[in-house]
Formats: sequence, C-alpha cells, structure tokens
Amino acid sequence: MKRTLNLLFLTGILGVTSALTGGILRAESPVGSKRIDSPTVFERRILPIFKSASPSTCSECHLSGVDLKDYIRPSEGETFASLLKQGLIDAKKPDESRLLKLIRMSTPKSALLTKAAREREYEAFREWIETSVKNAKLAGSPILKIGSSVSNKVIRHTRIDSVVDSFTRNIWSQEGRCMGCHRPGTAENEGFYKQYGERVRWFVPDDPEATMRKILAQKLVDLENPGQSLLLLKPMNKAPHGGGEKFVENDTTYRMFRGWIDDYVKSVKGNYLSEKDLPEPPKVGLAFTQSILEINQAPESWIKKSLTVEIYAWNASAKDWEPKPIATGDREVGENRATNVLVFRIFPMGGPEEKAAWKQTRLTSGSYLLKYFLNTDPQISKNVPANSPAYYQGKQEIASDWKTGWGGMTHVAVKLKAGK
Repeated sequence: MKRTLNLLFLTGILGVTSALTGGILRAESPVGSKRIDSPTVFERRILPIFKSASPSTCSECHLSGVDLKDYIRPSEGETFASLLKQGLIDAKKPDESRLLKLIRMSTPKSALLTKAAREREYEAFREWIETSVKNAKLAGSPILKIGSSVSNKVIRHTRIDSVVDSFTRNIWSQEGRCMGCHRPGTAENEGFYKQYGERVRWFVPDDPEATMRKILAQKLVDLENPGQSLLLLKPMNKAPHGGGEKFVENDTTYRMFRGWIDDYVKSVKGNYLSEKDLPEPPKVGLAFTQSILEINQAPESWIKKSLTVEIYAWNASAKDWEPKPIATGDREVGENRATNVLVFRIFPMGGPEEKAAWKQTRLTSGSYLLKYFLNTDPQISKNVPANSPAYYQGKQEIASDWKTGWGGMTHVAVKLKAGK
C-alpha cells in the first residue's frame, strides 16, 4: 500500500520549512577542512533534530508512536551507547546501520520538503555514526531506554498503510453510497461541482489512499469531536447534504464509518498506549457488488425504520440454503413503502480468502433467500447488531441475475414467509 503524509505532519510543514531554511540541519563540514570529530557532528547536526518543535519525517509513515527524536538523548555518549545496545548502530559497517535503513524506509509522495528533509536527517545520522564508531569511549557510556515507548504491534497499527487498509475496508468498500455524487465525471457530480466547486470531488477513482487524504484535507473528520465529523453528519442528513440520507445512526454502515474515524483520531492523538487499547480486528468485510435491490410494497410498519437484508445462496448439492449469508445491505424505508438497498458481498478478513473476495465481488444468477431485519427501536442501540433475532421480520425467495447499476436493479415486492 502506498504511503503518504498524514494530517499531523501536514500541520507541521511550516515548522519544518523554517527549520530547514534556517540551517538547523545543514551544518556541514567546511570545504577543504579535515573531517570534524563526532561531538561536533552530534552538536551541529543531531541535537537540532532533538530540539526541534516540528515532527520528524517519521510522520510520513507513522501517525503516532514514532519520532526520530525518540532515538536521541542530549548526551552524545548516552545516545551512541543506547543505539548500539539496541542494534540500531553497526559499529563494523556504519553505513549499514539499521537506524539509517529505518530513516530511508519510506518513499515520500509529497513534492514539498519531505524528501529533502528526510535526506538531511539521513545524512546527519550517517555522518555522525561514521565518526562516532571511531570513538571507543562512547560505547562505555550509560545505556538508557531509547526509541518508541509503545509496542511494535501498536506501531504497526498506527502506520499510515494500516490506516489506509482500514479506510479501504470501512469507507472505500461503501463507495456505492457516495461516489455517484462525489466521483468526477458522473452526471450528478457535474451538477454539484458547478454549485459547490472542488470540495464535492473528494473521491479519487481507483485510489483509496488519495481519497482518504482528500477527506482529511477537507476536514470532514473532526479530530476534537469525532461523532460530529461531517463524514458522518452529511450522509445521515444531519448536516446539509445534497445527496440526502445514506445511512442512519448505529446501522451497519454508520458503525463502519464511525469505527474508522475513531481509530484514525486515536492514532493521530497517540491514544493507543498499549496493545489492549487497540480495537478488535474485524472478522468480516464488505465489498460493493454493484447490484441494487429495489424493495417495494413493504409493510406500513416498516416506514421510516432501518431495514437490513441478508442474502443467502442456494446450495444445489445439499439441496438447501447456505447456512451463512453471502451478501447484505441496509437502508431506511421511505414513506412510499420502498427503498433501494445496495448489495455488499460478505467475505472473511485476513489471508488469501480476503484477497480472492475483493477480486470477485459480483453475485451470480440463480435462486436466493432474503431475510429481513427491521430495527424497531426509535434509536438503534450501539450494542445490538442490525441482524439481531429480535429484529427479524421474515424471509422471501427470489431469483435474480444481479445486473449492475441503477438501470439493472432487482425489483422485489415484499411477500413475507414465516419461519427462520
């Protein structure tokens, strides 16, 4: 997965710019002079990184938990001995030191000062390591705890690539709800673009990471009050939204959006202090099949309530319905007793099964069983899943070839059949 700047780093760009142009990291050896000693290199090139108020370029890949300053102490001896003890400095092959490899690990996308800043950090440490390994006295200095204060599992979770993966599972997978209006080139988007400008084009085709960056840049995520993020309020129609209501509070899609938002905010703010603070990894994922169920003639009692539809495939060998749903979808039922339910394929998370599922999201023609679940509470409970037995309304058999797009909707007139 591509890596990029995160919001935390963007807020520090001006500070980094000032630091670089002010010469903080550019104290190089005078031309024609003999090589300077390690204490001088440390004082001129390493300590300024430690003292700088701006985040280091570690923030290209890490939302929190890792900063180059964590690997520096005010004393050269303590810094060297501690890095050596942790295997981050290779005394025999200085240029192959692991710390240098870590600094070089990312590939900056930004055309701003990111690449230049990282090169300066790399060269500063390379020069200091080369000179410091020749100073035998440094290795005998006191060894201190150095580096990140959180575990590797927390570090991996808050890496930008992990955050993008979570975005892909929870937000990008729901593209069918939003992209007709927010994707450049669609008729709907052209109309909204003329009215509202570039801010309605936050969807970048075929690029989840770039889409995420646009959402963050447009401040659709509220870092101080995640529950009030426009990424939630607009599709719930609780903030002005030309596309109307796309989901309701605490239904399946809301929980996916809110889950990613909360996780991102906690990652940026460094709230994950230990592995027990991390959210439970998802067991299943959803991928848009490009198919839509048009539900008609629903009971009047369903009006203005959130409907969840589970879709079960027919098992010809067993001559019975599969025990687990192959797809699902949800939407509030309108005053006309109808709604359009976007169909999402259900797949297990992790391993080759997940990768295969993303490649084959469409449903095949055949017989299917629909099970209807209707939230009967005025406010959906955070602790009750949408397919709770308490919400079960009945089932219905259909045949569909699952054509795609709004012109190929599968039309279903509700005819409930009792039984599980």
